[in-house]
Amino acid sequence: MHCFCLAGRRIQLTVAALSAATLGPCRQLRSHSRVQPSIKFLLAMHPRFLVRVIYLFAIGCLTGTQLQHVAAGAWYDGRDRNSALLHSLAFAGNRGAHTGNCLRDIIRACRRAGLLGSVQPYYFEAPGADGTRIRLQCFLPHEELHAQVQANGLEPFTLAKGDVSPMFQLLQNWVSHRDVSVRHDVHRVIGVGVHGDGAQYTSSIRAGEGKTMYALSWNVVSGRTQAIKGKRHLFCVIGKNKLCTCGCGGFCTFQAIFEVFSWSMRCLMLGVSPRRRHEGAVWTDADRSNRLPANAELPPAALMQERGDWEWFATGFHLRSPSAEHFCYKCEATKSPGVNCYKNFSARAPHRRTRITHHEFLLSCSAARMQPTTLLRCPGSSLDMWLVDSMHCADLGVFADSVGSLLYLHATHKPFFRNHLLGLAALNRELEHYFAANRDRNLTPTSKLTWSQIKTKNPGYPMLKAKAAQIRHLTEYCYGLANRHFYGDPRPGGFGQFKFRDSHPLAGVSAEHANLVRMLFAAQKRYTELIVEENFNPDLCKDAMYAFLGSFKRLHDLWRRALPEATWTFLPWHIRPKHHLFQHLIDDLRIYGSPAGFWCYGHAVLL
Repeated sequence: MHCFCLAGRRIQLTVAALSAATLGPCRQLRSHSRVQPSIKFLLAMHPRFLVRVIYLFAIGCLTGTQLQHVAAGAWYDGRDRNSALLHSLAFAGNRGAHTGNCLRDIIRACRRAGLLGSVQPYYFEAPGADGTRIRLQCFLPHEELHAQVQANGLEPFTLAKGDVSPMFQLLQNWVSHRDVSVRHDVHRVIGVGVHGDGAQYTSSIRAGEGKTMYALSWNVVSGRTQAIKGKRHLFCVIGKNKLCTCGCGGFCTFQAIFEVFSWSMRCLMLGVSPRRRHEGAVWTDADRSNRLPANAELPPAALMQERGDWEWFATGFHLRSPSAEHFCYKCEATKSPGVNCYKNFSARAPHRRTRITHHEFLLSCSAARMQPTTLLRCPGSSLDMWLVDSMHCADLGVFADSVGSLLYLHATHKPFFRNHLLGLAALNRELEHYFAANRDRNLTPTSKLTWSQIKTKNPGYPMLKAKAAQIRHLTEYCYGLANRHFYGDPRPGGFGQFKFRDSHPLAGVSAEHANLVRMLFAAQKRYTELIVEENFNPDLCKDAMYAFLGSFKRLHDLWRRALPEATWTFLPWHIRPKHHLFQHLIDDLRIYGSPAGFWCYGHAVLL
């Protein structure tokens, strides 16, 4: 990860394309119009072995020092002595004597070899820790899009004629927005989505040396192919320890970063490259040699989406924290019981009428004497573009709760297993057989589950801790398990129906409980199927998810009516604020279309 941050997006993206020829088949990358010439050229210029090693370095599998050691070994063995790139890598850091210079020399060598692309970093200052000013670098979106369109033409990045998807309506609204001073043809405007997230990386082999960084990237959400939509373009990376410490939680630093991004998006709206820097200063000599010429023609583009998890929204944009009483940044729902309690999942719940508009958000910022995020300076942007992300909200949120609750109840059910360890072992055997039987479907298998993945002291209630794809691909298995709980398992040695023991407080509602679990996973399975359909139907998807939330709420109430309040925090079917955000997501399906098109990793294979 450390190498990925410093090496930058260029190595990652270019060499990832090369992996199509060196690391196995990749149909999407091979079909990309810009990849084939790059592969043929670079494989002709550089040894296949070297391209493969640089790929491993770019994705973080090798550090700079390790890359130098591998290249030096190849060089001293007499391999490819005519390769200038291999020579540069082998002699990086004075032949490895000065390890602190290896990374710098590797980046320089890759730049000379043409692996870093033509767009150069843009340097600017931002508030840092302890009142200092820090120097950051980013890759400007208007320069990157200019290079992409020059290489491939505008058509692959824009909507096709006759496209009636929700993205068409959003772009049409943007074109007619009062902040957009230049009128564009909708079919010539590139829709852009921004994503921010925090990530852990290690800078030392010593325990406790883990650090956090924030990575900001963007992608083309209006692309005509999944390869274009799924390609990430790095904008900026910053370590958490570099953020402003004035009490803003890093907000001041992100304000400076988003000011640069907004300036670049304004250039794309105008369609011409800038004459000055983002703060109005004249170009420096270094800028003039690296930047696009003034008034160069740019493709029109618009910011359509802002994506990320809840923590990122609270950190990067100072939106409401999930720990607050009024936690929702989209409405006035409350955690406390009352009229606007978020646990009311009805489509006509009172909190559905308290939706916060963009104008109300700006007024609340003014009343609190807080500057709104500078990302809103992008032409035509609004609070509505802050999308609830399906991966964090559904897969790592409400679905993690439902799957974790079912697995917990199955493994701890005394009529089935004597103790939870035997139940867990049986679950792992079943899951191994399930993924083996469905190997042709490209499912993401779970490794051997541990009890701490299902239930721990923190948070206390059952919740499966796994990757998003693993949780999503467990949905069909859980649907089958829920049906076996309801009908019984007819297989030899199978268990009977799921019934609470006579001494259990829920003994009288065993049938109702099993039926609700079956209905819940039927709705969850339906959702995962609908969002990947080519002709997405938002109404069917919305109905399925309201059925899911309704079943979850009834299960939550069943357990909490029967057991004392002191135990509620540790019971299955626990409701948390992510369930409320999920309701916002499904209510906006008609506006934004399938969640698979705007979640953080929308280019991943769902099923």
